[in-house]
Amino acid sequence: MDSLSGDGELLIHHEDLRRAQDGWEPRRLSAAQDASAWKALGLLSRVVLRVPVDVTFVSPRGGMRRRARRSTGSVRVHGEPIELLLWASGRDDVARVRIHGDERGQQALHSGRRGL
Repeated sequence: MDSLSGDGELLIHHEDLRRAQDGWEPRRLSAAQDASAWKALGLLSRVVLRVPVDVTFVSPRGGMRRRARRSTGSVRVHGEPIELLLWASGRDDVARVRIHGDERGQQALHSGRRGL
């Protein structure tokens, strides 16, 4: 567990530094880094997502991962594993994701918190 959360935190902080620079562009991660980001998302999303909505993460690299809550709506967040990890940790200004869902789910998402 510590290894996964530590790996995820390292990926997040590395991207924070990269994306703080002018002209940054998303980078292609290695298969091992993608896998690490996807695993970290599963672990960290339990801690950093405090939203009253069902969230399903969808990635072309990792498949789907669902965080169910007692809620009245649902959303799907699509992106690469690192982008999903950044979004879950509250990095809205740099995370490149697409969010789809019903109106109630979208409203519930915005009423909650993400990140530590």
